[in-house]
Parts: sequence; C-alpha cells; structure tokens
Amino acid sequence: MQEIQREISSANQSRTLTYTGIIEYALEEHHMDHLRDNGDPREGYRTQLWTFTRCVKSFFASTANPDAVFFDVVVPEIDSRGGWEILDTWLDPEEIYFEFVCNWDRVRYDIGETPLSNAVLKAEKNPLEPRRCTGRADFLARYAKFVSIAGWLQVTMGNRSILLPVDRLGELMSVKPMTITRYRQAAVSDGYLRVIKEHCYTRKTATEFRFDVSRFSALQGKAQEGSSEAFHRGAE
Repeated sequence: MQEIQREISSANQSRTLTYTGIIEYALEEHHMDHLRDNGDPREGYRTQLWTFTRCVKSFFASTANPDAVFFDVVVPEIDSRGGWEILDTWLDPEEIYFEFVCNWDRVRYDIGETPLSNAVLKAEKNPLEPRRCTGRADFLARYAKFVSIAGWLQVTMGNRSILLPVDRLGELMSVKPMTITRYRQAAVSDGYLRVIKEHCYTRKTATEFRFDVSRFSALQGKAQEGSSEAFHRGAE
C-alpha cells in the first residue's frame, strides 16, 4: 500500500487522494457514462470499464502497476461497498480484472485533459531539438516547441493519426494561426510530419498527420509499437 501511495501523480494533488475518494469519484463518473458498453474508446464509444479505469489511473503516475492498484485499491474498496454488483456491468470478477488491466495500458491522458494539453505538458518537460534549430535554439524556439508538441502528441495518440489545429495551437503558443500553418509546412519539409489526409472544407474535417517518432530517441522509447512503421507507410 505504501508503494502505491508513492506512485500518486503530483498532477492530481488538488483532488482527494485517499483511496476511498478515488474510487468514489471513479464510480460516480462510471455511472454517468452513458456510452458505457458501446464499443471501442478510440472511435468515440466505451468499453464497460473504460471511464472507471481512466478515472482511477488519473490519480497514479504512469509507472504504477495496474495489478497492484486493482488488488490493493479497487478490490478492497469495492468489497467495502458490497461487491462487484455496484459496477452494474454483469461481468464476473475475473472479467472485470482483465478489462481493467487491459484498459489501463490504453489510457494515455488523465481525466480533465485533452490529448493536445497532455502533449503540451510533455513537450515542456521533455523538449525536442529539431535539426533546423541546431545552433539557433533561441531564434527558432517556438518552432522547436511546435515540433515537440507534435511529437509528444503522436506518443499520446498511439498508433493513430494526429490533429494539429491552427487556432488552438496558436492560442497555446501565442502566435497567429497562419504561423502554425507555416510550422506544419516546415515540419513536413523537415521530414518530421507527414500528411495522411487533407482537410475537407465541405465535410468540416481537419488535416490528419503522422509524426516520425524514430527521429527522436525520447519519443521512440515511449511510442506505441508500429508508430514509426506507420509513418513511413503513410497509413492511418
């Protein structure tokens, strides 16, 4: 129990950090999830315990062991509330366990975050240095920040395409949207980004990109398996 407590993420210290508070919060969000048991979260719908798992994981650092969290936190807290029926999933305990630990590895950002905001935080903690910026770090600092955000966004999104919205990124980086457009063009020219799908004005769909995580060791060590290969294939 003490080992798990040391794994609690500092990003969530403003919340109740008792195990009881964590599980109460997760149960509340779980029961409010009207998309529960409606498929795959990557496509906008949920597996039965997706929201519950994501809420619990939001209070723990990425190094926390999901088995330890399940058996030392979830099990006793659920037992104290009368048992697994409180989840209203019609799953038996073993099924609940396997869905929880499998979902855990797929959760890539905390409750209250977006993939983009998560990437911004990672970029600030672990900035990348694009080759274009070598010897010009101060002059091209914002371009380096853009590349860092894009790279960590690819890690956050796993083996899927990423979106780099010019308006939102412009706000986050305090530059004009057109500047973000030029950063995107430069990153494509530099070989960091690849356009997977062009935007469609009539369908109101955004341009989709892939980032070559193999260009930076910091990313490659964290990226989902197959991300680099997908960039070179140009696959979605």
